[in-house]
Amino acid sequence: VFGRLFGQLDLPPEQLAWLAEQLRRAYLGTDSADPGLIAPLIPLRQADLAWLGLAPDTVQALLPHVSLLPGRVPVNLNTASAEVLSAVLPGLDLASARQAVTQRQRGHWASLSAAQESLGSSGRLINDKQHSVQSRYFEVQGRMRIDNVVQQETALVRREGVQTRMLWRVRSPQLRLDGPLQ
Repeated sequence: VFGRLFGQLDLPPEQLAWLAEQLRRAYLGTDSADPGLIAPLIPLRQADLAWLGLAPDTVQALLPHVSLLPGRVPVNLNTASAEVLSAVLPGLDLASARQAVTQRQRGHWASLSAAQESLGSSGRLINDKQHSVQSRYFEVQGRMRIDNVVQQETALVRREGVQTRMLWRVRSPQLRLDGPLQ
């Protein structure tokens, strides 16, 4: 699937091979070929993919299309970009995926069967292990301003029933504006 996404975004295949190897090393914690080699840190956010040695333009191209979440998580068909839809559903070309995104904007898919029906013959490949129409993970962005100081934060939260748990939080550097609020 990631290979198809790299193809959709016209990204270099060698970057995909490098990313796959670095992610494997990060998650295993060691390198089987050289156990003395220190594994890279596990990336938490899309921008952290640069830690793994991806080119900055590759990271920028991936930002709107990927999320880094803990564990295996089905792709939410209601929020996936056209490029991701085309990558996760073989046989769904990019033009058809763009039409599906436009249709989805008028009303989200309430169930996988609704998505299957809407996507026609490509929809038959939808399964509940790889695809979903809802999310348990959400990125929350906050911004607070007191006088001329602005603080921004981004957090990843996981919803489990009625409980919500913060998994990580990143605070951006404080900004100082010229004047206080009017």
